[in-house]
Amino acid sequence: MADFTGDAEEILSQPSLLEFEGEGGWREHIPDFLLVSGRGRWLVDVRPAGRMDDDDLMKFAASSEVALALGWGYAVVTGWRPLTWRNVDLLYSRRRPMQDRLGLKPRLLRTARVAQALSQPLTFRALADTCEFPALARPVILHLLWHRKLGVDPAAPFGDGSIIRVARGAVR
Repeated sequence: MADFTGDAEEILSQPSLLEFEGEGGWREHIPDFLLVSGRGRWLVDVRPAGRMDDDDLMKFAASSEVALALGWGYAVVTGWRPLTWRNVDLLYSRRRPMQDRLGLKPRLLRTARVAQALSQPLTFRALADTCEFPALARPVILHLLWHRKLGVDPAAPFGDGSIIRVARGAVR
């Protein structure tokens, strides 16, 4: 999810070992991630909702204190809405650089810009169908969505009827 926001400059997994004095003596905890972005640094722990015990809460409190002392943000992520998770997971499959030998990217972006300028809703299927071979356009559209050149509502079911729009700040 941090990758998808496009804001993360660095994502460090298990960035440090924290040692702190807690109930019963000295304790240790390794936070899950340190996210570095233009908006600052965030220390993040990940635990499924409903699977935290008192020991976890003590570790999270220690992580929160360290983050506060360093001027960082702190969050415990307990999960995502299943539909949003599935949609981002689908787009994640197209995160890698891809060659565009058929020149579909500029054509698809141009089509989306025209539709948006005319205030005409454009569905995933309709955009793919503007190409001679729609099956070849579909993975390119997913790639453009992952890289935030195009946008879609990640909280809505994704499919042929999903409304596609040009992402804010997309490079021409």
